[in-house]
Parts: sequence; structure tokens; C-alpha cells
Amino acid sequence: MEKKKAVSAAMRNEAEQFRKEQNQAMEDATTTLSQYFLFTVVMVVVIYMGFCYQEMAKDIERSFFSLPDQCGEQEISQNSSNYEYGLDSLRILGEVQVPKAVQQEEADYEDPQSWILNGNSITKVGGNYWYVAVDTDMSGISGDMLRSWFETVNCSDMYRWWHPKDHSYGVWLTYDSYEASTSLVARQGKIHRVKEKIGRKMHKLDIFFHDPCVGKDCEVLKAQGVELILSGRVHAHLTPIGRVYAGFFIHTLRVDDAGSTLHSRFTMGKNVHCLDHPNSWACSLFDTFQWFIKKVMLSEKNAGAMFIHCREEMFTLGRLLAKLNNVSSRD
Repeated sequence: MEKKKAVSAAMRNEAEQFRKEQNQAMEDATTTLSQYFLFTVVMVVVIYMGFCYQEMAKDIERSFFSLPDQCGEQEISQNSSNYEYGLDSLRILGEVQVPKAVQQEEADYEDPQSWILNGNSITKVGGNYWYVAVDTDMSGISGDMLRSWFETVNCSDMYRWWHPKDHSYGVWLTYDSYEASTSLVARQGKIHRVKEKIGRKMHKLDIFFHDPCVGKDCEVLKAQGVELILSGRVHAHLTPIGRVYAGFFIHTLRVDDAGSTLHSRFTMGKNVHCLDHPNSWACSLFDTFQWFIKKVMLSEKNAGAMFIHCREEMFTLGRLLAKLNNVSSRD
């Protein structure tokens, strides 16, 4: 009897063990299927988002390049020689030395006097944004020559003369028509739509030229030899966000007995915000994580890249304007 009980208990134990193994196998199979299902769902979402991203990129690209170039026969005939002249200018300039960045808690860059001071420097202001100052010798170049260039550089061929390695596409639009507050200001109310490389990255930008002298006493700059002021707000086209306000710049040409100097000042990352579809998820994420995006995109390296780009393009422009206007330049 006891032997039968022992056999019976052993069979029950084996049956119980078998049942447990079957249940575990079912749970493992269910878990595996769930994992495969979750992986499939994630992959479908990733592929769909990738497809949407590509479509948005194509839409932005089509919209950005919707305006045709306006090169005439004269610009086309001069293209090869002026393009090579630009390359030669870059070879003459050589490697640009970037100044060491400094920290500054606050600064008043709204004062017109600051537009011609503290050149060739990179400043991190309040740990929040960058201020890049570049001074370029443009001896022999007048305010009228520089004004004429910005009024006639109406196609990509001419835009590439300016910086053959970094400039790719450039056309003009009009967003407003108004008189400048002073004769020093040029191109107010115009948009320069450009594609250019700064550092290693190609950027699609809308540059809204405006009058920076409204509400300011810019006439005092005339007494100091200033002949032209060009200023623009920079809107970057980013996928999938759209247009983002990235900063502004001011170019001030001063002519005195020592020659001509172009004072270029860039404010990068101040009051950055999304401009298109403010209620979209992309803009919401951008504005939410703006501090992180600025830290990644607006680093000291990027400020240095802006310094190099400006030094190269303005040095090249100075030599090109001297060639086009038959005046001697200082290399």
C-alpha cells in the first residue's frame, strides 16, 4: 500500500512539474511574442517618422529654393574669373586664427558706439549667448561701393564670388518698404535668402535686413567716419521645426585717414525661439529643451566657426570690390 502511495505521489509530482514547465513555456512564448510585437510597432513608428521627416525636409527644400536666380549675361560672363579670384583671395588669407573666448556677465550691444569697438573677439555673455566681433581691413572701399554690392548681388553666381567655398545659393526678396531713419542704413525691408556653410555644416537662412538705428542716435557715427550700416535678423530653416530665430548681426563700414574698416558684430543665441507653427510638437519640444539645444548648437566651436567664416568672406569681398571698382586694396 505504501509503495502504491509513493508511486502515486511521484506521478503527481511529475505531473505538477510538467504543468509548471508547460506554463513557463507558454509565458516565455507570450513574452517573446510581445517583444516581437513591440519591436515591430517601434520599427513601424520609426520608419513612419523617418518618412515624415524626409517629406518635411523636401517641403522645406522646395519652399526654400522656390525663387529662381536672377543672373544676367554680364554676371554669367564674369563668373569664372571672379570665382577664381575669390579662391585666390582665400589662399592669400590663409588659416584664420581664432581669438580665445572670454566671459562677460552683461553687455550693452544696443549702443551704436559698441558697433565699432572691441574688434576681433569672441565673448560669452552671461553664459547665455555669444557675441562675435570681427574687424576687416577694406582699404580703398567706400560706403557707396559696399552699398552697390548688396544691391546687385542678386544671384547665386555672384554670391559664390563672395566666398567660393562656403556660399552656395543667394537670392533677394522684399518683406517691407520703408525709409531708413538715417542715410547710413542700407537694404532695410529686404530678405537675403542664402544657403551657406559655417564650419562644417550647411545652413539655409533668411536674413531680414532692417534699420538698427530706429530710436538710436546713429548720426554720431558719421563724425567718426562711418559711411554704411547693414543689419539683419537671422532666421534658420531647421527640419522638422521650420524657421527659428537664431540671432542678428551688424556690419559697419568706417572710413578714415588710415583706410576703410568693416566692423562686423554677431549676436548668436540671444532670444532664440521657433517662428513657424508655434503649436506644433516640434516647436514645443524646441522651446522646452531650448537650453539644451543652445548648449549643443551654440558652442564655443560654433562661435569660432562664425569668426572664421566672417573673416574669410569679408577679406574676399574687400579684394573683390577693389577689383570690380578698379581701386587698389591692401592684402
